[in-house]
Amino acid sequence: MRQDSHSLEPSAPPAEAVATVIVPAVPKAVPAVPAVPSPPAAPAAAATVVAGGGYPSGPSAAAKPAAKPAAHPKVFGVKPTVVWVDGNPEAFQTSRLNTERGITFQGFPSPKGGGGRPWVSYIQERMVADARVAVAIMNSKHKEDAAEIRKFCEERRVQPPRFIVMCGKRNTPEDVRRDWGMKDLLVVHDWGDAATAALNEVGSAHHSGPTVRAGVEM
Repeated sequence: MRQDSHSLEPSAPPAEAVATVIVPAVPKAVPAVPAVPSPPAAPAAAATVVAGGGYPSGPSAAAKPAAKPAAHPKVFGVKPTVVWVDGNPEAFQTSRLNTERGITFQGFPSPKGGGGRPWVSYIQERMVADARVAVAIMNSKHKEDAAEIRKFCEERRVQPPRFIVMCGKRNTPEDVRRDWGMKDLLVVHDWGDAATAALNEVGSAHHSGPTVRAGVEM
């Protein structure tokens, strides 16, 4: 039997397309790390009031107690002081006390016309600052100054300086002590003896002069 020329034989089905699928690589499983629990929050510390009405800057400030200030600061290692008051400045300007390293030496001219008395305030200020004046060399006309200084020291319960009075030879030590009302005066008759008496009194370790109080009567 003749087939119609218009009839077409069914063609073979097309070959199925093979789809190419790219599968992403699966990473290796990493073992899970157990979560570390967070520490509980510390309770808020109560504010601590410090002296003076302020607050400490941190826990360390609150933990440290405030240092207690000294009631009265002391001055340590102060050299003994020698004061020389004289109407003739040459007396202390030429004295060997100027070269003594073991003392603090201060001279004051005492003018004949009067005026201020800076040596009195100088000695008093050092006494209350624990920088005691060990020796005060004066002339006979400074009797009232010595009495004022001694009274000042007695009222404040501090040891007064040892007064060395320089006077003429006609004045005996007994007369001077009686006139000044002080039994512990040292009496000398010249500048050299005054310096020797002062150094012996303070016991200066740098003093290389004679140890005998020449011209000094106790």
